[in-house]
Amino acid sequence: MSQKQVLEVAMRQLEEIFVLYSRNTITDKGAVSQVNGTVLRSRQLSNSLTSNADDAVILHKYATEVLPESIASSGVPGGDNPAQPKGAIIIYHNGQQDRGCRLVGSGDQITSGYVSPITIADIMGNIAQSNTNVNKSVSNPKTNEPSLGLVEINSPFLSLPTRNVVPVALFCSSIPTLEMSRATPFVTVRVVSPMNGVQNERAKTLTIGSFLLGPNAKFKEGTIERDIADSPRQTRLPNGVLVPQGSERGQQSVFGMEMFTMPQTLVNADLSVGARGTPILDKFKPLMSLNDVSVTIQPAGHAAFAYKEATVNITIHDRSRMQEVAQLLRPDQFGYNFIELEYGWTHPEDAGSDNPYAPFINSFRQRELYTVVSSNMSLGEGGSVSVSIRCSLKGARDLLNMTPISDQWVSTTAAEEAFNTVNKRISDILSEKESYGPEDIRYFEIVRSVSKSGASGRFGVPAENLDQIKEFLDKYKTTTDGDLIKLREELVNVFGEDGTSGEFKKVIEGASQVFSKKLDSMILSAELREYGKRDVQDQDINNKTIEPETKDVSRKYITLGKLVTCMFGSPMTKANFAEVQLYFYTFNTDAGAMNGRNIAEFPIPVQSVRNAFGEGIKTDPKMPLKKMMRIIMSLVNDGSSPAYGMQQPPKLPEGQEETKDQIKARNDTNSKSMEKYQCRSTSFKKPIIEYMMDSILVNQQPVLRVHFFDKRSTPNDEALFLLDVGMGTGPKELTSLVTTLQQGSSDNFTSILQSAASAGIVNVSSSKGKDTYTLNTNNRGLKAFIKRTVPSITYGTPTSMLKSFSVQSIDMQDFETALLIQAANGTRVPGNQQLDAPQNDMQIYPMSFSATILGCPLIDYAQEFFIDFDTGTSLDNVYVVNGISHKIAPGSFSTDLELKLTRTTGAASAIDSRIRTMLKSIDDKTKGTTPT
Repeated sequence: MSQKQVLEVAMRQLEEIFVLYSRNTITDKGAVSQVNGTVLRSRQLSNSLTSNADDAVILHKYATEVLPESIASSGVPGGDNPAQPKGAIIIYHNGQQDRGCRLVGSGDQITSGYVSPITIADIMGNIAQSNTNVNKSVSNPKTNEPSLGLVEINSPFLSLPTRNVVPVALFCSSIPTLEMSRATPFVTVRVVSPMNGVQNERAKTLTIGSFLLGPNAKFKEGTIERDIADSPRQTRLPNGVLVPQGSERGQQSVFGMEMFTMPQTLVNADLSVGARGTPILDKFKPLMSLNDVSVTIQPAGHAAFAYKEATVNITIHDRSRMQEVAQLLRPDQFGYNFIELEYGWTHPEDAGSDNPYAPFINSFRQRELYTVVSSNMSLGEGGSVSVSIRCSLKGARDLLNMTPISDQWVSTTAAEEAFNTVNKRISDILSEKESYGPEDIRYFEIVRSVSKSGASGRFGVPAENLDQIKEFLDKYKTTTDGDLIKLREELVNVFGEDGTSGEFKKVIEGASQVFSKKLDSMILSAELREYGKRDVQDQDINNKTIEPETKDVSRKYITLGKLVTCMFGSPMTKANFAEVQLYFYTFNTDAGAMNGRNIAEFPIPVQSVRNAFGEGIKTDPKMPLKKMMRIIMSLVNDGSSPAYGMQQPPKLPEGQEETKDQIKARNDTNSKSMEKYQCRSTSFKKPIIEYMMDSILVNQQPVLRVHFFDKRSTPNDEALFLLDVGMGTGPKELTSLVTTLQQGSSDNFTSILQSAASAGIVNVSSSKGKDTYTLNTNNRGLKAFIKRTVPSITYGTPTSMLKSFSVQSIDMQDFETALLIQAANGTRVPGNQQLDAPQNDMQIYPMSFSATILGCPLIDYAQEFFIDFDTGTSLDNVYVVNGISHKIAPGSFSTDLELKLTRTTGAASAIDSRIRTMLKSIDDKTKGTTPT
């Protein structure tokens, strides 16, 4: 059975145990596993496309074999069944050539199917002609014939916050300590080098044979030594894989755990110096040991990119053996070698036993591909060497090295030579820097930094450095120093007399022309179909006269999915991946006109793209993919974009400000727009779009997945709403709360409250044609209901894997100042903040959260869980994973988490405090006073 099948069987067997330990009630309704009518476990099982398990598939197989059996697509995106929503998945790949798939019909509604007849070639247009190998063999893609596809996932129940959350919750809450004590941390490290293991009868990479006989020993054909050197691990890679100079294409060598776990007695005591050149210090020492492995996932801040790194720490027991491990230590090998890392747990019983915990624990494995980027060495006592090998997820480093216009790049030889001349001149000057003052040295260091980068083909010059170079040219215009005269002449050749021309300007103009040409080609090709499109003030975006399939017609805007496919997906197919899969999820439910729509369909005005790229090229003409993606993400994360349909503050002359009436009128207009767009509330929630990569093996071929998601989009809106308004100490009237949130319209919350009513959490009564909702439970009962609808982790239970949880106050000077001022003027009295506050009310300082759990390889970035601490405050809430650090060492495996509240980012307080504040606001409005 595949890993997913094992996991599913184990989860079904563990249902009764799950009920016992987590107080959740699981029932089966039809073929879909549900929790009290709300699909929970199926969120994990139905989305095998984004699984990292052994059963992960390529797009063609998913479209032709998996989807027809599991997803019934008809109607409009969204639907009543979260496990099988209508139009949940739309694939842009190879259209009619994906035999056996169901095609999506034309029009704004999905009448059938899940594969769009608009192909990737249609979307890329002329760009596809310069990348002819893409989608040439979609059923069996290889690194030299890669596949590229775009997938729209239109259900929040199939999004990153739900990926693997149910098995993770089950693991963290319901595994007996006895079973975990029988399990052992598992890790496998395989180092793959795209070169022949043996060349000219000599070993070139690390194998057992090269260790026993020496790195330069002869391995003749037909000998046992040659068989050991080649070994069964000597397998083939497709042509097109990047290989070091001098090696042959089509070969790879692999060494794995055998190099770390060989018996200490497996040594060659007769090994002579021979061709080594250096004698072995201790022939009886084993080669090396694996100390520990760590994996981290962190957001990259303003880059809108969540990156993953790994560190492999090893010990070479004899420093004279370092040359055997040279492929991991030599800088010229970085980027060529990659590491296949698999980690998780292993239980002594297998899937065939009667113990349901065994296959479940054994299924907790993660397998990923990393590229070696650096190594640090430390020589210790006894002749050993500690080596820390730093790795980056395969594909992530390409964001720094590849450019979206690499296939059309103009020659930069003249510019590189000009920069190199400056670099040599400045090096000569700095060798005699005692002749110059500190101000001169400052300019020289700036020029050297810029010229050194330019000489190596990196033309990114920060704007402040360009200004300083202009200052340098002006300052030394009349110098009589011979070296400075020559340096200035050479700088003028690079930057021109005004600092904005010369060879550098030619590079910028060349890059601008190439970008412009590529963009002009893109706006003439086919577009993504926009489902559920809403009218906004921008008439160009509202234009529905041009069908998506139409070609050779210039468009005024371009969708994000198309822009990413052409400018990011196409270049990444040349990064030695057999398939590049681009996943786009939905916007949050308060994103204005984009509410609930797919991120791929976000329309960006073409002129905005031209302006943004034009500014970016001025400081970095080659524009690596990472910088380009930062620019694109900034266009989507701009709340003033016309696609969101929100009225923006007017641009006023300097010194003028909007009046209160004008601000109120604009806010009222936006509130009405939010109602028109059927948002959950009347407050616009600016999306935060990020992207994250997965690099995995599918059929022994490297596959890159890139996920584009809104950090403010959550599948747990219902639970969060009930948490926000319901965790009080007794029954509360909810109608006023709904009125406050919706300004008179509670339609969007009816389904939420009805689901709570069916569970007895809320009573519904009608009076004069108006429904009144009354809370019918205390916070414990409400939490029990929430835990039946949201994957939950309970702290402090006998089976909890949550070791510790900490809350750290955030240093917010403005917040501190406000508290001090309130205390000074008497508006806040310590210990008596609110006279009518109940005794259990609690206000917690703005904070960040961190937790340590037993090692859990399936926990992932952006997952959401309800964590119950039984505190009675809003610490018992829904959290999102914002950072992960795994540490696997002999006998131990732990995971450190950084968490954030899904709904709130500031102070956490008791929920009844929020209710009281909202009710006070309603009373103030009724009395005609201004709320304080």
